[in-house]
Amino acid sequence: MFQAIVLLLANGFVLAFAVDAGVSLLDEIVRWATGSFALLPLRSVIAGIVAILCIPCLIALGLSPRLPGSIFLPLAISGLWLNLGAAPLPIWIDSALRLAMTACVIQLAVAGAALFAIRRRNRGVGWLLSPQSLVGPAFSLRHTLASILLVGFVLLPAAGIYSLVYVATALQKATDGFVVFDLAGVSLAERRFEQEDREIQLVGMIHIGEQSAYRDLFRSFATESTVVLAEGVTDDSNLMKTRLSYAGAAANLGLAPQRNIEEYLDAAREEASISDEWPHIQHADVDVATFSPDTLAFLESAAQMWSSDDLLAALVELSRDPKFTDPGFLETLKGEVLDDRNTQLLLQLFDATLSYQRVIVPWGALHLPAIEAEVLERGYTLRASKEHPLISWSALLAAVL
Repeated sequence: MFQAIVLLLANGFVLAFAVDAGVSLLDEIVRWATGSFALLPLRSVIAGIVAILCIPCLIALGLSPRLPGSIFLPLAISGLWLNLGAAPLPIWIDSALRLAMTACVIQLAVAGAALFAIRRRNRGVGWLLSPQSLVGPAFSLRHTLASILLVGFVLLPAAGIYSLVYVATALQKATDGFVVFDLAGVSLAERRFEQEDREIQLVGMIHIGEQSAYRDLFRSFATESTVVLAEGVTDDSNLMKTRLSYAGAAANLGLAPQRNIEEYLDAAREEASISDEWPHIQHADVDVATFSPDTLAFLESAAQMWSSDDLLAALVELSRDPKFTDPGFLETLKGEVLDDRNTQLLLQLFDATLSYQRVIVPWGALHLPAIEAEVLERGYTLRASKEHPLISWSALLAAVL
């Protein structure tokens, strides 16, 4: 009975995985050739079956030595990886079509390798497991203990690492590469756009990093005829009860919160490393009074979360509030916190080019893809780009440990 269940699960999983690979590739080809999404419903159903079968397949591998791990572990892990975004492939492959085709080819290769391994196990007869190919005891304490050790010391840490890779991939894609993750650490992208004798410099920012990296970056802004359009929502009417601060979270990681640009520049002037005149700093953000009551309530909750002694628990509590997870509210939040602030920035950006030769925009990286699109629309040309290191993995790991 047990062998029949294992055989059904194993062959069903192999068959579903192989069919999913073939249907996915066919769907991509049809979409590319005709624009039709006719195969998408079928593809989604089969992909869902594969995703569901990955977990019981892994459990069966841990319980019984009869199921060949060399065949089914790659199938299960690749199935979960492909269904969970296939990070970091989206960073390396910009085209959605090429990314989808690459994922299909990988799945086909894994499916083909599994089928050939099964055929070899069957001594050249058939492409699915036979009862005779499932050899060994149904259960083994030694096998189960080894599986538990594998899960605890390999698979769970690998899942944690993949979660970080997935978040990094999503953030790099969402910022269009204004935040860059690589083997050395986290970097901020700087892109320079020119039109005649005017230059616009966009620099992606995040609020936590190494203090020396912020200092070096902002000191590089001290050039003649330069204005820096500073980010930072004001609260002139004192509507917020809690000040938004990332100091606690930064300290836990051995990092520092980003301070006001003026502080870095004043420190550099005291050291006589930059001139007193340049750059000029111009506030280009909105005041919280422009936000709706719901957005203000969310920002207040977020500020309390970041100042909490237990950041993770506070984050979970915030995410459970149904008021803040409503799609309508999320759209409003995006419009007010992202789009409206971009509009305010753009109003000052192109006005500033009339008075200054160089305009620098060091803003949160999520803002900059839309700003870059508008700069290009206005006829500016990308002339140069470079990356500024912000966080070193080695320094971060040393601080955490």
